Amino acid sequence: MISEGLLDYCMEKILQWSLVPFIFFVFSSKFIEFRTFEFWNGAEKRRLVLSKHNRRNAPKQVPLIIDKNTSALELAKDFGLIPTSLNENKFLRNTMVSKGQRIFVEKRRGEVIGFKFFLNKTIIDIVKQDKGILVAKQDPIVISRVRDVSGLIASDLSSSLRSLGLSEEFVKKVTKVAKLPSNAKPYAFSIRVYEEIYGDGDIKSQIPVGVYVNTDRGEVFKAALEKSGTKYFDLRDIAASKHDWLYRPVNGKITSHFSKSRFHPILGFKRPHPSIDISAPYGTPVRAVGPGVVIFSGWYGSSGNMIKIRHGHGVETVYRHLSKLLVTRGQKVTAGTIVGKVGATGLATGPHLCFSVVVSGKFVDPLRFKPFWSAPVDTRTRNELNKIYVELKSSSSRIQLAQKRLSTQKAS
Repeated sequence: MISEGLLDYCMEKILQWSLVPFIFFVFSSKFIEFRTFEFWNGAEKRRLVLSKHNRRNAPKQVPLIIDKNTSALELAKDFGLIPTSLNENKFLRNTMVSKGQRIFVEKRRGEVIGFKFFLNKTIIDIVKQDKGILVAKQDPIVISRVRDVSGLIASDLSSSLRSLGLSEEFVKKVTKVAKLPSNAKPYAFSIRVYEEIYGDGDIKSQIPVGVYVNTDRGEVFKAALEKSGTKYFDLRDIAASKHDWLYRPVNGKITSHFSKSRFHPILGFKRPHPSIDISAPYGTPVRAVGPGVVIFSGWYGSSGNMIKIRHGHGVETVYRHLSKLLVTRGQKVTAGTIVGKVGATGLATGPHLCFSVVVSGKFVDPLRFKPFWSAPVDTRTRNELNKIYVELKSSSSRIQLAQKRLSTQKAS
């Protein structure tokens, strides 16, 4: 038999060894549970615990619309934000917030800790501090991006661009860059836009860096490789080569240079010589120096047999004293096309070619003239232009194809 004293002793020891851990467990259960929950019960549960903890402390931003014209000072007082600095008080009193303007109020645990709004694209941030408030000005947030806009043209290009919400200034720039022929009927367009947008969504600037328009008279393409869009290239720059312009229509020795006053060997007095004379054997082929259209081919007084070619951009070339004419008026030629043969017709002392270049009605020295439109661009530039051209043309073609399919479905 176990004595009664021994039994009491055993019960006392059992209570001592079990009660103390139990009390410790009760008081530390929340801590143990949190640490165990966070580290041992999986990544998803840990994320939930941390997010709950963050949501409790992070401020919430609530957008509000102002229902009347008021000052920033009155708004601050309404939210319980009292400025202590005289300068801040004066600035907020003189800063007006218009009716309908959006402000963003920040709250933490239901208490307003600050608010912000846009003032002429500048962010005014008012934050509660331990002693008063802090008024901070942030420079305007400007976001830049490049995007393509495409569409069909119902009446004219300008109206189609306006219907997409593009600015009037941008529409004028596109019209100026594209320079569509007055008698051309445009079908579809695809335009690459570089734009800068303020943080509140308003547009700061829009510049066309690529323009493609499909018309009944062919396609129009212009592209700028710089965001400023100051210099635009076109399809001729993509296809340009070193053979677009010949600096001499015939090989030979220059016997007379471009001059404002030259002694004429036949007339015997000085007069302007707005050309260069190139000596060459009789019958030597004379080539067009660039692509263009023949606007004159025939006899022209003292110039003898003469040919005049219009190359566009206000540039014309003249070939005099030919022995034979091989092209007719209205005929298209390319750089290197044989248009005639060297002779001594008209007022000439021997077989030679008198060659002139006229720019916007004014004679220029053929040896110094450099055609700006046919100067070959480097390979890298050509590849970049071609990439823009292919992308914009593809977008325009998809728009036209979709419209064609839609029209076919409606007809059926």
